[in-house]
Amino acid sequence: MHTRYRLDVSHWYVARLVYLMAGAVSMTGLVLMAITGTAWWLLINALVALMQMIFALTGWCPSAMLMRSLGVAEK
Repeated sequence: MHTRYRLDVSHWYVARLVYLMAGAVSMTGLVLMAITGTAWWLLINALVALMQMIFALTGWCPSAMLMRSLGVAEK
């Protein structure tokens, strides 16, 4: 059986916003590194990667917790 995984894009909810925020923060680190030539900006990318691994292993996501407290729908 072949199934495809696709997020519901009919509205903004926590899971979509977490992916959006992680991508935006990661891209910001890469752009700042490219502009300044300073590799220290890659620490931003390392932090994003660390938080994604922590979430995968523990289910704890500070970004999602913040969004829920701001009233963003879970689904």
